Amino acid sequence: MPTDSDVITACLTYHNIKNFTAFPNSGTDSSEYYKLLNFSLQNLRFAEPSFSPPAAIILPESRDELVRSIECCRKGSWEIRVRCGGHSYEGTSSVTTDGDPFTTISLKGVTTLIDMLEEEPKGYVILDPYGGIMQDISSEAIAFPHRKGNIFSIQYLVEWYEEDHEKGNEYLAWMRKLYDSMTPFVSSGPRAAYVNYMDLDLGVMDLVSPGDSSGAEAVEWARAWGEKYFLKNYDRLVRAKTYIDPNNVFKHQQGIPPMLTSGSKSKI
Repeated sequence: MPTDSDVITACLTYHNIKNFTAFPNSGTDSSEYYKLLNFSLQNLRFAEPSFSPPAAIILPESRDELVRSIECCRKGSWEIRVRCGGHSYEGTSSVTTDGDPFTTISLKGVTTLIDMLEEEPKGYVILDPYGGIMQDISSEAIAFPHRKGNIFSIQYLVEWYEEDHEKGNEYLAWMRKLYDSMTPFVSSGPRAAYVNYMDLDLGVMDLVSPGDSSGAEAVEWARAWGEKYFLKNYDRLVRAKTYIDPNNVFKHQQGIPPMLTSGSKSKI
């Protein structure tokens, strides 16, 4: 008689969904299944045999695959648990206590993080949730523009002690690799960033006197980070800077430069 994992495997395969792993039958390789299962299983009591694991862990690669995955689960009358790699230390998306068969749908991007974080034990990420009352404030009302469509801000971090100082460049290279690997799963056009977590890899401004380069050149150079931090508000901030501080007295490496290099003022 086919097992639950056999049935869900057949349905997913029929719909050409390849990015999943089913509960291993006797004699099959179980390493990939338990690697994904245990990723967010922080509470070790859920690893005990008395807790039933999912028949399959599915990682849809598109909206269509997500729909087909849900259809397969409904056909088999399986419960669906959703896992996104957030703050659930219990890991309840990966177990059931009532014995009813279920599947876990893991949002794409989690496996990329798993693989990268396994490469470097000193590295980790923090997901800062967005939304809530922020949604009631227009993106144009204040300089901070990140609203609709942003689930959270991701902090990419790696920490080491002084005795590992010689490996500093290796750690930074790994973090940049992690950042690049997440490109398909985050915002684009531009890839947004949070100004309070300054990222000098986005570019820096030479701290030169106003006469060393034209205002227009400086504004375009600073757009490399300005639009990532402030999106469409960047040009408005340039106009404000030009009006308030046309000689660029207040500046730093990722500051907003004025359009003008003289002392004249423009309208905001």
